Amino acid sequence: MTRDELSALLAGRGLTLPAKPGWAESESRASERRATLPVYREGIDTGLKVVVVVFLNDRAYLVINLIAASRCVSRLCMTGGHRDLRTMSHVEGPHFHPWPLNLPKIDRIPKNFELKRVVRLDPTIITHDQAFDFFLSQLGIDSPRWRPMAWPYDQGFF
Repeated sequence: MTRDELSALLAGRGLTLPAKPGWAESESRASERRATLPVYREGIDTGLKVVVVVFLNDRAYLVINLIAASRCVSRLCMTGGHRDLRTMSHVEGPHFHPWPLNLPKIDRIPKNFELKRVVRLDPTIITHDQAFDFFLSQLGIDSPRWRPMAWPYDQGFF
């Protein structure tokens, strides 16, 4: 997928997440749960995926990724800060790696693609649901009909 193809896809209307998330256990981290949500347009899978990562033992932790061509091209982190590798400045607290700042004008998304640019997340975004809604709005994805998200924290054996 090229930057122009991704731009056209995200600029259009009608992007949706039709399926409710199913939370999968991580094979490498015992308390990690992931939900992978395919992005559709008019009933057709676009090949894009939204991947949401949480830790059951850290309710503050949330990372949301946009995956295109098997690479993360945008990310929202409700975790600690991150260094912007272009300006070499440190962004404290929750932050967002917007895809337009990170994806250069190239033919294909490279295999070693890194999210080097970062901006501070609006401090009024404090809940997981707010962060999820913000992330989708930045990508032009309509809020799903199945909202609010069913977070996995209370889905246990006890």
